[in-house]
Amino acid sequence: MGKYFDVSYMIQAFPQLLNYVHVTVLITVISAILGVILGSIIAIIRLKKVPVLNQLFIVFISFMRRHAVLGTTVPHLLWGARNHVPYGA
Repeated sequence: MGKYFDVSYMIQAFPQLLNYVHVTVLITVISAILGVILGSIIAIIRLKKVPVLNQLFIVFISFMRRHAVLGTTVPHLLWGARNHVPYGA
């Protein structure tokens, strides 16, 4: 495993990683808040059966349930392909 995972490098880099934990927590909290707000708006529109928006959100929800992997995996693949840093660089 030494070629792919260097324990001494991880031990050395860990303090630097801890400096950015607040960024990860901030992104998580903001995403959760926006998700609750957007989800609540969509739920209210669906419950009130707003004519055009209800139909739009039915299609949107159906698409997202069937293609959720597109929303999560594809951006990571695209970002990773563009910003690839070879091991040991």
